[in-house]
Amino acid sequence: LHMIQPGLDLHRFPLKSMQTDGFQVGMVTGNMWELKGPMLGLNIFADLALRDPRWKLHIRGQLSETQYHKLMYPHFIESRGLKDRVTIHGNYDDMNRFYEQIDVLLVPSLKEGFSYASAEAMSKGIPCVINRFMGIEGIWPENCIYNTPSQAVAMIEEKMKTNGFDYRHYIEKHYSAEKMFK
Repeated sequence: LHMIQPGLDLHRFPLKSMQTDGFQVGMVTGNMWELKGPMLGLNIFADLALRDPRWKLHIRGQLSETQYHKLMYPHFIESRGLKDRVTIHGNYDDMNRFYEQIDVLLVPSLKEGFSYASAEAMSKGIPCVINRFMGIEGIWPENCIYNTPSQAVAMIEEKMKTNGFDYRHYIEKHYSAEKMFK
């Protein structure tokens, strides 16, 4: 038996070319269901935003159809004074375009088997700050994994000083679709 890891087509996610102000956080949640950790991510961002007002959050996801969710997330964002600093983008046909606008990816998920968002962002040279979800051991570098919200905030601030080529190289070495096919 040989376990083949998930593979990522690196041609679809080249190194990031767009320049930003360096204070753009991304979060990919799909339908913003609880196990993807959107509320945990918003709390982490609220703490980060208190430390420096230049930070902005871009969420690739959409509110679920429940009336509670349609009210809960906007209320949280507005009540924390983040209305002009958080954008919920909805679906993207081309995720490469979404990643071009961010500088660091926050992955607050409580449940993942493998986070394609992390692999896609890293392939673009974007650092990731990933919650220590069950089963994460051996998937992502330990220096990308956080245990507490305050640790995540510190890591986001610190990740801005890292070399994006290291992340790209990690994906090439571990999760290249070409390597997996061979």
